Order: sequence, then C-alpha cells, then structure tokens
Amino acid sequence: MRITVDGRRTELPKGSRVSGIEETQTSDFMYALVNGRHEEPDHVLEDEDAVFIVRKGCSGEEISGHSLVQRYSAEKYERISKTRVGIAGLGGIGSHVAAALVRAGIRDLVIADFDCVDITNLSRQNYSMKDLGLPKSEATERVLKSIAPWIKVEAHNIRLTEDNVAEIFGNCDIVIEAFDSPEAKAMLVSAMYESHPEKWIVSCSGMAGFDSTSTMDIKQRFGHVVIVGDGISDKDEVGLVATRVMTCAGMMAHTAVRLILEETV
Repeated sequence: MRITVDGRRTELPKGSRVSGIEETQTSDFMYALVNGRHEEPDHVLEDEDAVFIVRKGCSGEEISGHSLVQRYSAEKYERISKTRVGIAGLGGIGSHVAAALVRAGIRDLVIADFDCVDITNLSRQNYSMKDLGLPKSEATERVLKSIAPWIKVEAHNIRLTEDNVAEIFGNCDIVIEAFDSPEAKAMLVSAMYESHPEKWIVSCSGMAGFDSTSTMDIKQRFGHVVIVGDGISDKDEVGLVATRVMTCAGMMAHTAVRLILEETV
C-alpha cells in the first residue's frame, strides 16, 4: 500500500502499523499524526493515509498546521489561515465565534467591543471567572491566544460607530456582526455595505429562548450580507440561553469558513 510520510510517498506492506514506519525509529521521534489525528504506535495504517512525524522540537504552530492540512487539504488550510476576519461585538455570539474560527484555522482577527466582562456574562459568553472586570477585547484576545498563541489578534476596546467601523474592519475579508441591539446591527451592516460592498458580512438575528435549534437558518439577504438565526426569538421573554446562542455562533463561524472556501451559503 502507498502512504505519505511528511509529504513523501512511501510503500509499505498491507497491515503495517505506525511503528513500522522508518521515521519512527529515530531518537527524536515523539508520535505520529495520521490524517490529522494522534495515533498510537500499534495503529494499523491504511492505503493513502497521510502521516506527519512529530519530533522533539516541533512547535505547537507546526503541529497544529500539519494536523489541519491533513484534515482539510493544503489548499483549504491555506485559504482559511490567510483570511482576516473581523468580529464586531464580543458577547455571547462574538466570543464563541472567535474561538470557533481560531480552532478552525483562522490566524488573523480584528476584534472590537467597548464592554467589560461581568459575572452575568458567564452564563452564555466564552469567558471565565479570571476575566471578570477585564475589557472583553482583552479577555477575548487572552482566550484566543490560549488556544493558539501564534495567531495575530488586533483588539480594539472601543464603541463601534458609523464613523469608525469602516476604518477598523476595512482590511478584513469577512466581518462578523455580533451585536445585541437591532440599531447597532443595522448600523454596522449599513456602514460596511456602503464603504465595502464587496466584503462578506455574517450577521445574526433570533437565537433566544428554548425553542429548537432547527428553527434557525442561514440566508443570504442582499448583496454580500448573510443572516443566521430564526429572525424572531430575540423578543422571546425567556431571553438568551447559552446552548442556543452557542449553536447560532457555531453556524455563523461555519458560514464564514464556507464563504472563505467559496462554497455556497
């Protein structure tokens, strides 16, 4: 059978295990990633498996990058890792979208929020007790770099207005709208659409309450504006619930990834 080891094609007998790869016999060998997953030495290889040998001295950035290349393909990972994403608002939606995008391979973000973390935020936002009192921009940067220290984060502790939105997010490829108020949502979409109509905006509307997550959908409304949610439950008397908010955030993050890869909405 034929496998790939560190990008080189190699022939091995059918039924070979990770421990049978020549490169695992060196003194600096630590473990192997097979198709992006950490596998034990007795793992049985299959035809066309992709193997990356993790050696002593490999950086976290290198290992993570190779894992995502094996899972996605080099072409898809390159597109994702070279895209700059802006996130406007770092509450329940924005804080979770940011973390999901970093885990997906985004390495360059511009984030902005004027608020600070308080204990009521912990019921649905991606913060912990150690973040209480910190600006959300600072706390989010900390969270993201705890996941991937090598990424670039441009953090703004600022109230976004129609006068500064285009300047802050103008060099982003995609912008995530994650505000609470309808007025702020409309402001961002209008300001970005007017100044940069070619850029994708992923917005949200309707993720409150205990209703089924199946009522939320993804629709391209006009131009390059996509809205995720059910469009009505923001008025739900129950209010925001972490599980549904996180579902919406995941849908928004995945929509951004699909747009990066030029998939359909």
